[in-house]
Amino acid sequence: MYKVLYRKYRPRFFSDVVGQPQVTVTLKNELMRGRIAHAYLFTGSRGTGKTTCAKILSRAVNCLHPVDGDPCGECEVCKGLEDGSILDVVEIDAASNNGVDAIRSLIEEANFTPTTAKYRVYIIDEVHMLSVSAFNALLKTLEEPPAHVIFILATTEVHKLLPTILSRCQRFDFHRIDPEAIACRLEEIAGKEDAQLDHDGALLIARIADGAMRDALSLLDQCLGRDRHVTLDIVNQTAGVAGREYLSALTQAVAAEDPAAALSLIDGLYKESKDMGRLCEELGEYFRGLMLAKTMKDPSPLLAVSPQEVETLTAQALSMSLPAILHGLDVLEETLQKMRFGNQRALLEMAFVKLCDPQLDDSPQAILRRLEALERGHVPLPRETAEAPAPAAAPPQREAPPKEEAAPAPKEETPAPQEAPEGAGVSQEAPAGDAAVTFTDALGNQVTVEKNLQRVVSFYGSFAEMWVLAGGTLAGTTDDAVEERQLPLGDEVAIIGSTQNPNLELVLSLAPDFVLLSADTSEHIQAAQTLKAAGIPHAFFRVDYLSDYVDAMKICTDITGRADLYEQNALAVEEFTIVGTANSPLYLSTDRGTSSLGTGR
Repeated sequence: MYKVLYRKYRPRFFSDVVGQPQVTVTLKNELMRGRIAHAYLFTGSRGTGKTTCAKILSRAVNCLHPVDGDPCGECEVCKGLEDGSILDVVEIDAASNNGVDAIRSLIEEANFTPTTAKYRVYIIDEVHMLSVSAFNALLKTLEEPPAHVIFILATTEVHKLLPTILSRCQRFDFHRIDPEAIACRLEEIAGKEDAQLDHDGALLIARIADGAMRDALSLLDQCLGRDRHVTLDIVNQTAGVAGREYLSALTQAVAAEDPAAALSLIDGLYKESKDMGRLCEELGEYFRGLMLAKTMKDPSPLLAVSPQEVETLTAQALSMSLPAILHGLDVLEETLQKMRFGNQRALLEMAFVKLCDPQLDDSPQAILRRLEALERGHVPLPRETAEAPAPAAAPPQREAPPKEEAAPAPKEETPAPQEAPEGAGVSQEAPAGDAAVTFTDALGNQVTVEKNLQRVVSFYGSFAEMWVLAGGTLAGTTDDAVEERQLPLGDEVAIIGSTQNPNLELVLSLAPDFVLLSADTSEHIQAAQTLKAAGIPHAFFRVDYLSDYVDAMKICTDITGRADLYEQNALAVEEFTIVGTANSPLYLSTDRGTSSLGTGR
């Protein structure tokens, strides 16, 4: 007869128990020193090894030749207890033997000495199910049992036990097992079964098991029934959970405030027979990941996901506000509770309609989300865009104003720099065309962008000034462009924070066509990962040396289509002149190279 994996590979020694060193090490030390208690209490969530450790302990105290606190597994007592031929270890299910009569019979039997082993061991599983009268009947014997009797109580709900029981036992708390530890154990067992288990699949099984090794092995057993090579897709199909791509797409619909897209995705998952309750649980876990990515520098230790999924979570978290993420957690948790008594599909659809339109929800989290949106200057823009698709003509009308506003903005700059206004004004009239510019940036990346970009964001004040000198317009830049470079920026240009600490969330909300980054700033290199995940073109530049600046100016004028400004500004540097605006010169060429003049020098 086939034996399921969690029974076939149940640990026989303390050293085989995974993820519970606080229990196994202590028990082994006590056994080696002969400090054996008369009553033990094992508590913890399901599948963490309580019954397993109770059985190992019952053999260890009776073993004729123990090895460092572990049973030898070879003596006649160990073999007899394993095959059931020795009856001195008694397992009792308190759920079905919870009355005072069952406990009275146990007490009477405990007075008899064991037949073969040294101790008579009583393992009472789910002890919290005993009635109050049964507990009271057990108290005296539990406090002063016969010398040959050991009690091992196991429970998942220790809070239901009477304080008088707790005070008579030596308590051991079993923790939820770490997902990585579960995944390693699953891969080891799969190898013994002549099967192959991918690490991503093992991590997903561990995450679904929620720290329970028995649940993980049961799910692995099901997966092996499908295929001897267990992949991430096999685990998704077997467990009936939504794949990570669906979770990411649903979250993106919430970020874009697009209820139609969210409902369409839910409908597709429902037709694929995905369980709506499990999908809601997975979404709750996904939003928890967003919360961690939003509030922690490195959330990966708390997430049982692959590095690629951590990048996706981080990118999505940066595109959403924290109140929106907390609102999602609150709504999904409330929906999960309601699913016990209502139509699961309808409740999940209602939840996403609320998440995509917070005005339909009057909960405190929804109100906080709406207040936070009012406080931020640039967040309403994406929301208007999300609502605009209702009328067909709305999107073009909303895209047109930036072009109209961008034209007068550079003209307003004419009083400050004398050269920049001409370039900016002409660049607005230059034909856009369909041509693209391909170049190699300062880090060796091949970058291709369209000409005459309208929404450009600069993470560095010098690059902002260089872009304006090249005839381009800005959608956003850092505060040093205003404070140090003193660029005359209009109200339509957003300040995205400082060079060392740019606000990526605000940058993503601006929906830029192109982003200028510094190859010498580690924060910018890290931010590039988020921009890449969001599909925003970007390139790295350097302005530390004269040749770097000239090359960067050449690229920028190629993009703007203003070769005449390259001649006026970049080539002038080669003739040892000052490059920059009237208020803030950039560089001064000397016989030893190029030096930064800074502001006011």
